[in-house]
Amino acid sequence: MTFAPLWKPDADRIAGANLHRLLARCAAEHGVVFGGDPAGDYSTLHAWSTEHPGEFWAMVWDELGVIGDRGERLHEPGPRLRDHRFLPDATLNVAENLLREPSDDLAIVFRGEDGEAVDVARAELHDMVGRIQVLLRDAGVEVGDRVVAWLPNRPETYAVMLACAGLGAVFASTSPDFGTDGVIDRFGQIEPTVLLSVPDYAYNGKRHDCAGRLDEIVSALPSLRASIVVEPGWLDAVESTPITFVPLPFDHPWYVLFSSGTTGKPKCIVHRTGGVLLKHLTEHVFHSDLGPGDRVFYFTTAGWMMWNWL
Repeated sequence: MTFAPLWKPDADRIAGANLHRLLARCAAEHGVVFGGDPAGDYSTLHAWSTEHPGEFWAMVWDELGVIGDRGERLHEPGPRLRDHRFLPDATLNVAENLLREPSDDLAIVFRGEDGEAVDVARAELHDMVGRIQVLLRDAGVEVGDRVVAWLPNRPETYAVMLACAGLGAVFASTSPDFGTDGVIDRFGQIEPTVLLSVPDYAYNGKRHDCAGRLDEIVSALPSLRASIVVEPGWLDAVESTPITFVPLPFDHPWYVLFSSGTTGKPKCIVHRTGGVLLKHLTEHVFHSDLGPGDRVFYFTTAGWMMWNWL
């Protein structure tokens, strides 16, 4: 039995791909020789990236125009894989890189199962993030504090994460369909200072209450200094304020994910600023060939890592 590919890109599609642009840069700056065969060229680039990881990630940083100071050192090897350090002198802010300049271009398209439709322009997202930062600062949030979100997959949830990243606070989220024990088991391990939640959410044609469970969750998290409910009009009284972008080390924690908890209490998995940003950019721009104006959809809750990937 023989198999044929369902689809192959034509020469123009290959030449216009983001990855092809990276190949050209690699050849020009590092003298890597590519033969013109797409599959073979990818293998050559991959092999070079594993042999010269510091140079590869520095090239990705430059090619994608990462905002920040890359520093001089590219790679510090270590005795174990987890001991390796990339761009150890770099400073940057994830939120600054994701938000860029405010404009009328769409940043988020939201469609709820109850028919709610919200389109958020980049300028609106900027404004929302700035206002949320006011609330977080009023709650005393500083660099390294943990802020947790018991929120559905909505535009406000992304704005909360970006507001935290701008201030250097560490973000973590779970979905409202998690029970109280599941939320407490996760958030309780990281001693959060602020919790954001919703009064209810829509699922399977019904509204599900969260307010009744909120008191139990708050009482089980003694480190909390503030609990903020995300509801219509929650930012109306907050002054519109420019976003703060704190320069942070490459390895500063960005967010905490949690394992499923099937073999015991969920385990915390810290994801750090520079590495996650570069990896996500690589997967979006080079692996998925995304560019300005493209739209990405993934059905996920804020309790699954695919939400963070988006």
